[in-house]
Amino acid sequence: MLCRRERVAVIGAGPEAASVIDRIRAAGAVADFRGVILPACAPGELPVTITPVLGQASELAQVVNRERLDRIVIASDDLTSQEFERYMHTASTMGIVVNCTLNTRDDRNKVELKLLYDLPFMEVRPLPYMGAADAVKRVMDIFVSLTCLVLLLPVFGVIAALIKLTSKGPVFYRSRRVGRGGRHFTFLKFRSMYSGTEARETVACFNEKNGHLFKIRNDPRITPLGRFLRRYSLDELPQLINVLTGQMSIVGPRPLPAEDLDGDGQSRDFEVWAHTRSRVLPGITGLWQIRGRSDLDFHQMVQLDMQYIENWSLGLDMLILLKTPASVLVGKGAY
Repeated sequence: MLCRRERVAVIGAGPEAASVIDRIRAAGAVADFRGVILPACAPGELPVTITPVLGQASELAQVVNRERLDRIVIASDDLTSQEFERYMHTASTMGIVVNCTLNTRDDRNKVELKLLYDLPFMEVRPLPYMGAADAVKRVMDIFVSLTCLVLLLPVFGVIAALIKLTSKGPVFYRSRRVGRGGRHFTFLKFRSMYSGTEARETVACFNEKNGHLFKIRNDPRITPLGRFLRRYSLDELPQLINVLTGQMSIVGPRPLPAEDLDGDGQSRDFEVWAHTRSRVLPGITGLWQIRGRSDLDFHQMVQLDMQYIENWSLGLDMLILLKTPASVLVGKGAY
C-alpha cells in the first residue's frame, strides 16, 4: 500500500536553507516539499533555490493550515530566542513535527537526534495529548463510530438517494472546521441546502446569533428535506467518518467553521475559551446539544464548552450520550 508523502516546509532564507531544500527535493519519494517560510531575518536577496515562498514565519499557523503541513525544518542560525520560541509554540499546539539544528529544551516536546534526508537533525516532536483516560475515550470513539457506520449503512443509502432525488448537487456538504490544536479539517454533513447557496454573504443580515455563531431559524437556503434532516440531526451522521479518522470525537464541543475564527483557530475576542477548546477534539454531540441546541446563544455555548472541558470524564461522556437520543427525537432547537 502506498503511503502519502510528508508535506514539508523549510523556515530559512540563507545558504543553509538552500542546501537543506536541495536535499529534501532529492528525497522526493518520501517528501513533498511545499516551499519556504521566510523568517523575520530574511535577507533582501534570496538564493535561487529558495522557492516557492509560502509566506512569512509570522503567519506560520495560516501556512500550516493552508498547505496541510506535516513537518517543518528550521534551517536558520539567525533566529532570536523569541522567534524560535514562537515558532515552536505554534508547531507544538498544531501537532507539527519540527526538525532543526538549534539547541532547545521544552517540557512540552520530545527532543531527539534523528537522521532525515541524509542530514543530522535535532527533532522536536510535540508530546501526545492523550493520557490513559484519553486513550480509553479514543477506543470508545473508534468502537462507536465503526459500529454505527456498519449498522446505519442502509440509512446512509436512503438519505443519499433522497438528497439526489429532491435537489441538484452533491450528497455530502464539506467545509473547513477548526479541530484540536487549531488545525483545520474537512467536516462532513449530508447536504441540507440548495447547492450553490452555502455562502453566507447573501443572508448575513439575517443572522440571529452573536459571537462566533451563525444561525437563521427560517434559513431560505435549506431544502424541505434538509429541514427534516436537521430537525432530527440526520445530516450529522457522516461525521462518524470524521470520528473514525481521529479528527473528531463522539462527544465534545462542536467544531466551528474556520472562517469564524482567526487563522490559527483562536479568537482575539474570546482568547481563554478558544485556547481551552483547542485542547480537545470537537464532537458530534455535547452539552450544547442536550441543553437546547440552536436555541442557546453564543455566550451560553461558551459556558457549556468550558464546563465540559474543565469537568470532563468518561462518566460525563456516557451521560451526554445517554441524553442525546431524547434531545434529537424532540427536535427542539434544531434549525
